[in-house]
Amino acid sequence: MSEDRWFFLRVLKKKRRWLEPAGVRWLRPGLRKYSCQLTIDTNTVNTKLQLSDNNRKVTRVEEVQSYPDHPDRFDYW
Repeated sequence: MSEDRWFFLRVLKKKRRWLEPAGVRWLRPGLRKYSCQLTIDTNTVNTKLQLSDNNRKVTRVEEVQSYPDHPDRFDYW
């Protein structure tokens, strides 16, 4: 992971920046108001994670997945 990404994560943790939903999202029941659509970056995903559903679903698998080499790839977790 690049130094810029680590720096960003440290700043978020240090300042405890949390976003609260606003407007119509706030009216959703329970935890759904905090949900959002995510996609996984294929350049950084661990090779033991299998992506599906247009890179929105992640499954941990034993067999190594073939993703292109990239310097920001997560090697461990």
